[in-house]
Amino acid sequence: RSEYKYFQRMTSTSHVEGKQNALIMGKKTWFSIPEKNRPLKDRINIVLSRELKEAPKGAHYLSKSLDDALALLDSPELKSKVDMVWIVGGTSVYK
Repeated sequence: RSEYKYFQRMTSTSHVEGKQNALIMGKKTWFSIPEKNRPLKDRINIVLSRELKEAPKGAHYLSKSLDDALALLDSPELKSKVDMVWIVGGTSVYK
C-alpha cells in the first residue's frame, strides 16, 4: 500500500505548472490495473501494443513501440503538455 502511494505521488507530481507527467506501459500492465482505476488519474496514459488497433478504453494514446511513444511525446501536440515521462512496465516494453 505504501509503495502504491509512493508510485502515485512520484508519477503524478509535475514540477512544471500546467503540465502533466506521462506514463508509458505495455498492454498487460494496462489491463492489470483495475478498470475502475483506469486511466491513472492526473497523468497521460500511453499503452504500447503491436496487436491493438485503437487505444483501450480509458487510455489516452496507443503506440506500437517505445520509440513510437517517445516520438509521440516529442510531437508539438504533447511536448508542451508533458513534464516527466515514466515507463511503468512491463519487460516487453523494452523488447
